[in-house]
Amino acid sequence: MIFDIILVSIIIGVTIYLTRKSKEKMASLLPKFDSLDKYFKKKIDQPVSIYQHLLFYSGNNSIYNMAAILTLKKDFCPFYYILSNSDFNFILTGTISAKTNIFIVSKKINFKHLGMKYAKKSKTCIDGYKMYYSGFTSVLQIKDNYMINFCSKYPIDVFYLSYLPEKYSKVNNYESKFYLKSNIENIFKKTFFDDFLNVLSQICDTKWNLKTYEENIKAFDKKSIK
Repeated sequence: MIFDIILVSIIIGVTIYLTRKSKEKMASLLPKFDSLDKYFKKKIDQPVSIYQHLLFYSGNNSIYNMAAILTLKKDFCPFYYILSNSDFNFILTGTISAKTNIFIVSKKINFKHLGMKYAKKSKTCIDGYKMYYSGFTSVLQIKDNYMINFCSKYPIDVFYLSYLPEKYSKVNNYESKFYLKSNIENIFKKTFFDDFLNVLSQICDTKWNLKTYEENIKAFDKKSIK
């Protein structure tokens, strides 16, 4: 009986400690996202759990909405420790006006998306990355351009922007979505978020090939019907 009480007390004590530790960690990281506020008219701050926090932004003319998802390592999950070598990760994802396909993927990552089948591999080389695109004429083949500069400056896992869904469906929504999963050290770099929003803005301002866009949608629809 006494042993059970001691054991339960230890478990409760450890739980309280880890919960407080996670809350303190989250509270210290969230201010790093404050530089995003100036780009959007509205922000929703939504804690999902003690391990995950969502910031949802809207009210930008070309970047329709964006979610910043911050996830801490789960202290009670041994598999999380095995599969992850960091104590948190963050993702930026949302919808955008640009009608093009861009995929920049770290060679260390096994990443798949149906949109990559409708894009060609870029001849431009960034150390450690694979690049695919469609809808641009030669923007990715310009040596000194905003996307190459961004990926050279900040290590990322995946960045893609695509109007094609991740899987075939009878009814497809060709809404352009972007997704960035970043290495953890970028959150501590003051210019990271400003530079990323600049990349999205530059993409929106670039003329894309609407003929390629229409051809890809037709081809995707044919695959979806089968």
